[in-house]
Amino acid sequence: MHQRLYIFGLVMILLVSACSLSITATPPATFPASAPSATATPMATHSPTTAPATPPATPSIAWQPTAVASPFSSREAPLPTAVVTPALVNVGGEVCSADLAAQPPVTAPSTSTNDIDMQAAAMIGPARSDLTGMISLPHYTITVTMDMRGPSLFGVETLSFVNSEQTALNELYFGLYPTAPFNGARLDVGDVTVNGRPATTSLHESDTAMLVNLPAPLPANGALIVSMV
Repeated sequence: MHQRLYIFGLVMILLVSACSLSITATPPATFPASAPSATATPMATHSPTTAPATPPATPSIAWQPTAVASPFSSREAPLPTAVVTPALVNVGGEVCSADLAAQPPVTAPSTSTNDIDMQAAAMIGPARSDLTGMISLPHYTITVTMDMRGPSLFGVETLSFVNSEQTALNELYFGLYPTAPFNGARLDVGDVTVNGRPATTSLHESDTAMLVNLPAPLPANGALIVSMV
């Protein structure tokens, strides 16, 4: 028994020796004398954007006119029913101003011409019947002279008026709207006649309305002619 154990131990020694002889020694790892320097990789750079020499043009804005509410207060006393408004023209300054008294007088137009007939002559045949209901409407004839030094206007107006009210009229009102404070102009009226006779006048509503007293009451459907300079 002891002999077998001796022989087994001897065999194990021989096997271990054989295995150690077959193993190849692994050389030790070698390190470089100095670590390689890290190479920086440049990042992509963006070239600066050059501002345009000339800035883009700013589009122009077209201003549209805005409608303005009338400055007259609704609490103002209303004018009488019979109101006629002369269609005089205002050109950035005084209209029918007293400073133009030296201008040559303008002769009032003749009132013998029937305005309806003149208008009918300028219309085509089928449309002339539309004038039938306009005979009783107020008709204005205006002659105007312009003074470019002002600029100012000097004019004569003739009104053919028919009383369409149910009662007689003792007075008429004319609107002098260019004289309103916000207009920055002036409209002055000189002599006023009714059917060729001088008539008295007075100004109201901050000089924007002129009252003309009729020499005699004008009955319903009655007609008259008012002229003013």
